[in-house]
Amino acid sequence: MKLFAEVMEKVRKEYVDGTNLTYQELVYSSLKGMINTLDPHSEFMDAQKYKDLQNDTEGHFGGLGIVISMKDNFCDRHGADGRHAGSPRRHRVR
Repeated sequence: MKLFAEVMEKVRKEYVDGTNLTYQELVYSSLKGMINTLDPHSEFMDAQKYKDLQNDTEGHFGGLGIVISMKDNFCDRHGADGRHAGSPRRHRVR
């Protein structure tokens, strides 16, 4: 941690645009670099990006408002949205 703090201070003081960087930007960039070296599937996320990910994957999905059912090798669609899109109500399933 001492080395990390020393390097961060040196960047802030001696880098050309160092005073334009916030400590948070430096720390988050360091964390992103560290986590990204683990494997292609690992990623550091700030609080907002993590919250967005949770919202995207929590299981509440918008839908078309239709119900699909099977009867006598036909796939029936019930609901208004398909009609607006011009899809037929019944499809033969082979």
